Amino acid sequence: MSLLDRLHELGERLRIFEARPKANAAKLAKIATRTVTLSDLTTEIRQDELRALAELPAELSIAFEKVFEAAGIKSPGHGWTAARLKQLLESDQFKTMDRPSVQRSVLNILADEKVDVEDIVKDVIAHDQALDAFETFTRKKMLDRIAARQKKVAEVETQIASLQEQRERLTHETETDEQHWTAWLERKRAYERDLSRTISYLVDRLVVSIDEQ
Repeated sequence: MSLLDRLHELGERLRIFEARPKANAAKLAKIATRTVTLSDLTTEIRQDELRALAELPAELSIAFEKVFEAAGIKSPGHGWTAARLKQLLESDQFKTMDRPSVQRSVLNILADEKVDVEDIVKDVIAHDQALDAFETFTRKKMLDRIAARQKKVAEVETQIASLQEQRERLTHETETDEQHWTAWLERKRAYERDLSRTISYLVDRLVVSIDEQ
């Protein structure tokens, strides 16, 4: 389920945090929330470009940056993106802080730089939209490959079954041939023994070859 799907489940509105301007330099900024609609946060993603990207060979090795570029995601003019926020959160200055302190500090930094928090939220959702769309196209491509392989597997299994039947038939024919040959040899030897016994009354040595092997 995509981020937008989860948000839709929770409702069409979302509250975002922001630091209200300081009344004076001695006071800390106040943390408040602002309600926005999902339509305010979503970005138009270039579906055709993502589809074309997914059609390239080795689509799963394509870097995410290429996906975002194909989707047409542009960084906000102030330069604050999800990636930059992540980098800030992973910096040493926040390692010993608890979550509320980190949140307040980050919101204050953004407020001081006059960055609209909504811009970063939009950036996060845009990246998620792009990845979800790319996943949809690559999943279809993968499922098509799997279906083609399964069809080929079925064909191979049919061929294997046919070859197994052919092998069994040939084996049976060989066994039958050997049985007939053995039976014929027995009849031949019996006949030759009769011949030898018969002619023995007329000659003093064997004149009939008898193979007893």
